[in-house]
Amino acid sequence: MQNRPVRWLALALEDLHEIAGYWAEKDSNAGEQIAQCVWNAGQSLASLSSRGRAGRVAGTRELVLADFPYFIAYRVVKSEVHILRVLHTTRRYPK
Repeated sequence: MQNRPVRWLALALEDLHEIAGYWAEKDSNAGEQIAQCVWNAGQSLASLSSRGRAGRVAGTRELVLADFPYFIAYRVVKSEVHILRVLHTTRRYPK
């Protein structure tokens, strides 16, 4: 099994920051913990990039997070995994 570098694109990092901020308002520790879980899920794609389901946008995949209402949209580009966005499951996916 090939390990691929995982690259978080700017929008995905912004999403992660917003998620952490939202949850931190409710519980100061929750924001950091949830962001870390999302980060770890994204990084796990290094060893199994085909794990997510086929994405709603052609050429993408989506990793649904079992413990949180988010999914990670990503694309495998050559030998890298590009994390495109981290979105709430109720949000409309951008085109």
